[in-house]
Amino acid sequence: MTKLNEHTLFKPVAPVARTLMDKTTQVAREIVTTETAARTSKTDRLRKARLAKILNDQREHA
Repeated sequence: MTKLNEHTLFKPVAPVARTLMDKTTQVAREIVTTETAARTSKTDRLRKARLAKILNDQREHA
């Protein structure tokens, strides 16, 4: 009887080649993720600046 190990019990499966569409999808998702992070960062920065301006204006008029 042959010795059982991972190579005799299970046939090795060749890795699935990534298609061009898979590569495109991955790159597109990375771009969208990067743009979303940049937009969120900019929104937070502008929100803080707006709130600081409002607070400063209220202090001047008080």
